[in-house]
Amino acid sequence: MRNDIREKLQAELNKKIEGEPQVVYILSRVRKMLEIDGKEKETKYNKLKFYCDWALHPAINNVGAVRDILDGIVARRAEVGADLTMKFETFHHEFKRFLKEYGISTIFYDSDENRFYLEMYLSQIYADTPLIIDRKIKVSWFGQAGERSFGGSFKVENLTKPSARDTSDLIKYNY
Repeated sequence: MRNDIREKLQAELNKKIEGEPQVVYILSRVRKMLEIDGKEKETKYNKLKFYCDWALHPAINNVGAVRDILDGIVARRAEVGADLTMKFETFHHEFKRFLKEYGISTIFYDSDENRFYLEMYLSQIYADTPLIIDRKIKVSWFGQAGERSFGGSFKVENLTKPSARDTSDLIKYNY
């Protein structure tokens, strides 16, 4: 099973990036491999697993792996009163380590254009999935294409009193 998943992942990673469904599929295969290999791998690649989870759920409050990043975004928003820009460096760092450890190659990093499209589709995927911090703050992603790079902004909102509907679909974890 693991080898079948690895082979399918390898095949997708060496195709031109053509849309959100392809990127979601890739993230789902990465997550599946991490889950098959157990808690040790999930812990080693906890930020990568977070990015995979973020792509596969309607809302998520499992922000522990990237809590430091989100806390910084929320704190800086209070300071500057505006949306903040972020690139996908954390994702790329762990994704590259994962690929190397698992002996998987990809064309994603062969050109700026490939990386641009990967980030564009990641941004479109994440725009549909708000992050809930302590059920008090909602952080939403807005992608922005630049001349040579892709980044995005976060919209930070306070949740005064989340209704059952707002929280019923959240991924719940204990910390």
